[in-house]
Amino acid sequence: MSTITARQSAPRLPVPQLRQTLDAYLESLQPFFEDLSVTSGRSKQDIAAERKAWADDFENGLGKLCQNRLIGI
Repeated sequence: MSTITARQSAPRLPVPQLRQTLDAYLESLQPFFEDLSVTSGRSKQDIAAERKAWADDFENGLGKLCQNRLIGI
């Protein structure tokens, strides 16, 4: 009888789309933009746009690489 490791026998979990995950992350940051706006002197819209740009860069760079590894490409 062969020994089956947990890794071999466990089913793979679904990996959500990276954009979906990043959108949820950006949404979770919204409550903090008010405080950041007060402390930085910048508008909430500017802060949100900056964070979206960071998420977009991640999605098209390192995030894409990580996502491909997670889904096994």
